[in-house]
Amino acid sequence: MNAHAHAHGGGGGGAEHDDTPSQRPQSPVQLGTISKERLREIGTGTDPKAPIYIAVKGTIYDVTKGEDFYGPPDGPYRGFAGYDASHALAKMSLKPEDVHGDISGLSAAERDILDDWERKFQEKYTIVGQVEETVAR
Repeated sequence: MNAHAHAHGGGGGGAEHDDTPSQRPQSPVQLGTISKERLREIGTGTDPKAPIYIAVKGTIYDVTKGEDFYGPPDGPYRGFAGYDASHALAKMSLKPEDVHGDISGLSAAERDILDDWERKFQEKYTIVGQVEETVAR
């Protein structure tokens, strides 16, 4: 099993190099259904030995192999890590206030963009869980 053969592509500026490109786990762990608060606790990548998770439309993906994009300190999409980023992806926004899972107010065009992002995540990353539905009371 060569699970991490393609885990890190080229590119990436002045990072120091050692024998191991990342201490993060290379094999995804199934999470089941977790709260968005728990996703935030475990999925941000701030712990260099922990995986990085992003949810799209409530489905959680292990994006650890995309650490150059989603990981701290300078991944361009690091603000999505630990969140359902559906709204921001649909709006193609990096604004922190747009990083949430509420897609109720999206236009048809934005929903199409989100569907395209969802397909990309499905093709590239492993699904590891779901964000539990929260019901307003």
